[in-house]
Amino acid sequence: MKVAILDLDNTIVDGESQKSLIKYLYRNGYVNFLIAAKIYFWFILYKLNLVTKPEKIMRLAFSFLKERKLTDFKNILHSYFESELKNKIFPEAIKIIDEHKKEGHRVIIISNAIKLLVEEVSDFLGADDCLGSQIETANGVFTGEMLGKPMYGKNKVEELKKYFISRKMDSIETWAYSDHHTDLELLAFSSHPIVINPNKILASIAKDRNWPSYNFIKR
Repeated sequence: MKVAILDLDNTIVDGESQKSLIKYLYRNGYVNFLIAAKIYFWFILYKLNLVTKPEKIMRLAFSFLKERKLTDFKNILHSYFESELKNKIFPEAIKIIDEHKKEGHRVIIISNAIKLLVEEVSDFLGADDCLGSQIETANGVFTGEMLGKPMYGKNKVEELKKYFISRKMDSIETWAYSDHHTDLELLAFSSHPIVINPNKILASIAKDRNWPSYNFIKR
């Protein structure tokens, strides 16, 4: 079994999808200024490599969904994807995915972003599956709580292993694509680690380990 695993932010799309989403939600009145400002500040810390555990801010980010209907939020995400995020997809990423599909490889998109958002990108690009951070629902309504661990750092590898085992996939050869050093475990886990638009830390590691590195044209 051959599998291509792609991170979302700065690998498939230009920038951070959830940062852009929060701005979209604020502009359209779905979140207030205080929530938007706190989440936006977290993205600044993340960019400065000062975030190691995102659970707290992610719980805050998801709390605004409490008592909102799942169907309503799906519609919001679809509108956001169609109006903004779709235009930020790198043509080079589309080419990579298409090439893997032509070779008969399974394509999986994995991201710390809300899985419902990752599904929008996955469906559009024709990926076979996707993994992302999940939000708990009850009777079609959000509880405001996270479901399981955020899809971040080593958790990505843990969830991929569970994914492979649950589908009885063995003798797996993988290609992993990512931009950030927090995905170092994912890249090291892969048969073929490939670095896309790397931050300084990952660029240095990739150079030391002779991993292929590419910079896509910003949208």
